[in-house]
Amino acid sequence: MDETAFRKLAAEDSSFSWRIMKALSHRIRNHNRELTQRIGNDLQEVSAQLDDNARGIHRGIENIAASAGEIELNEKRLAEQIKDVQQLSGQIVSTLSFLQQVARQTQILGLNAGIEASRSGEFGRGFLIIAEEIRKLSVQSKENAEKIAALTERIGAKMSSVAEASEDSARRSNEQASATRQMVVSTQEVTQLAQRLGELSESLKA
Repeated sequence: MDETAFRKLAAEDSSFSWRIMKALSHRIRNHNRELTQRIGNDLQEVSAQLDDNARGIHRGIENIAASAGEIELNEKRLAEQIKDVQQLSGQIVSTLSFLQQVARQTQILGLNAGIEASRSGEFGRGFLIIAEEIRKLSVQSKENAEKIAALTERIGAKMSSVAEASEDSARRSNEQASATRQMVVSTQEVTQLAQRLGELSESLKA
């Protein structure tokens, strides 16, 4: 084979190799384009589902946050009512203290009246009956005051327990409300990321 024939064959072979490389390159570009579009479509579908789910979660958490806010408000109202009851219990204790003092003074008055009636002899009998009634009334008032005081003390103890439970519940409600608000922020960020993912998937399809 002479040099001219060899160059011709080499040129033809080079041209053939170039055509093959060009065809392979074209196929690879088409394949990459199809693959990229497919990935973009998949990402767009996933991002849309993610966005829908995140929005649904966000709405649910907002409802929970609203409920937590209402619970927190109700807890504050309950705490105020408990304080009012405790103050009323304190007023009852003060009133009972005065009533007990009056009962003691009435009892003393009845005893003195009985003594004076005894000294008056026959003329003091009617007065003696009245003195006895005063003494009985003072004893009854004292007993009633002691019973009311015991009940008031029990009420005060129960209200203290309720107040402690209410404070603990309010603290937990505050923590829950704070956690819920953080969840709302997080779901908002997820929604934003899903939207960003959708934008990137669109760019892949272009």
